[in-house]
Amino acid sequence: MGSLSSGKKLAFIGCGSMGSAILSGLLEASADGHAPISSFSACVRSDQSVKKLQSMFSSYQDRLSIRKGDLVATAQDADVIILAVKPYMLREVLGAAGMGDAVRGKLVLSVLAGIPPSQILDALYKSTSTDPAEPEPEPEPEAPPPCHVVQATLNLAARIRQCTTVLNDATLLLPHEELSITQWVFSQIGSVRYLPAAMMPVAATLAATPAILSLALDGMLDGAVAQGVVRAQAREIAALNLLGLAKLLLDGGVGTEELREATSSPRGVTIQALLELERRGARAAFADAFIKASEHARGMAAVQD
Repeated sequence: MGSLSSGKKLAFIGCGSMGSAILSGLLEASADGHAPISSFSACVRSDQSVKKLQSMFSSYQDRLSIRKGDLVATAQDADVIILAVKPYMLREVLGAAGMGDAVRGKLVLSVLAGIPPSQILDALYKSTSTDPAEPEPEPEPEAPPPCHVVQATLNLAARIRQCTTVLNDATLLLPHEELSITQWVFSQIGSVRYLPAAMMPVAATLAATPAILSLALDGMLDGAVAQGVVRAQAREIAALNLLGLAKLLLDGGVGTEELREATSSPRGVTIQALLELERRGARAAFADAFIKASEHARGMAAVQD
């Protein structure tokens, strides 16, 4: 990544759980004053959200401003926008009078699961007129988009800068500065990977890996507690073992099947647990849940039309 000019302003349109996780990571990453982003703003819908963010980020008041409801002004004042509202709010937020002009020519980083860039652009610029006397103008075939929209999927691990962000691989076609800023933003909260647009619904479900596996972890913790282990101790031990699993898969050259084979001793504990899970169809249940979630992500874009 080449050098980036500094002094840019980044605004969050929406700053709930995901937005605040990203903001937390970026504020920490840019604390040394040498980052391309020098100041941040966030626009939320309620006084309660304003107070929550003010409390959460009280030590960053010199670099962070928090507003209520003034979406268009927040976007106008920024060089880069992170769109972090709920997907169902897309058209309400981006259809606000003046929003299209406010983000024109700017970089918009969308973390709305299941919503492709085309939907963002439609919400910003597509005419909603139903008057047949005012037909919608045909777009120029080769006209550049009014703004640069990047689709990203990520999770709450952004808060501790351990998130793996997946970007639509069309991101790589951005102009140099926009691409560099995009890569800088998401590399500050973890690592970045790319997938084709058609695979972004799958990426959205992969981003849910921590939440999905937490259900399996809760079952294991319940089993440990039922046999006398304090839940906090069981959680710590299991979480550390999950860290070990990640290291083995990423750095140890070990695949999942090989891992199970290597740890399943004759008459051992591991094989008994694995057999019981297979008898109950755990693998198929996870696969089916994953596919259903990905299909839901694909459908979310269609619902916006």
